[in-house]
Amino acid sequence: MGWKVTIHPSASLEINDAIDWYGMQSPKAASSLMSDIAGRLNALEINPHFTKRYKDIYCVPLKKFPYMFHFQIDEGSMEVRILGLVHTSLNPRRNWK
Repeated sequence: MGWKVTIHPSASLEINDAIDWYGMQSPKAASSLMSDIAGRLNALEINPHFTKRYKDIYCVPLKKFPYMFHFQIDEGSMEVRILGLVHTSLNPRRNWK
């Protein structure tokens, strides 16, 4: 049995904003970003134990784009809660809470 991945509504907005931004640059780039995001979400369904960055927050970078998922793990319910998608070159304190 795999892990269940849920995406917080604010994280969903961040994902959509990133896709929209790349879509304005190039439809091909937006498609590539969506594939990168889907690949990471699929990986989290298999094994969410990536780097623990904060007290109870884990992080995993996308493979091709300068973004990182921030998430929590609930071992009891085998749930991964995506809290945000953070651009790795921006100040996270200013751009994500």
